[in-house]
Amino acid sequence: MDDKDGPVLAEAFYKHMLRNGLDKANVLDSAEAVHLATKAMRESGVPARRWATFIHIGV
Repeated sequence: MDDKDGPVLAEAFYKHMLRNGLDKANVLDSAEAVHLATKAMRESGVPARRWATFIHIGV
C-alpha cells in the first residue's frame, strides 16, 4: 500500500459510513463502505496491488 492510499480510502470509507450523520452511522454498512472505497480507487486507475490490500473482516 502506498502512503497516499490510506487517506484516500479512509475518506471514502467514512464518507459512506457517515452519509446520514454521525448519530445514524451503522457498523453494518462497513463492508459496503470498503467495497465502494476500493471500487472508486479501481475506477480512478489505481493498480490492483495498491487497492487489493484493503479487506473487510467481520460484520
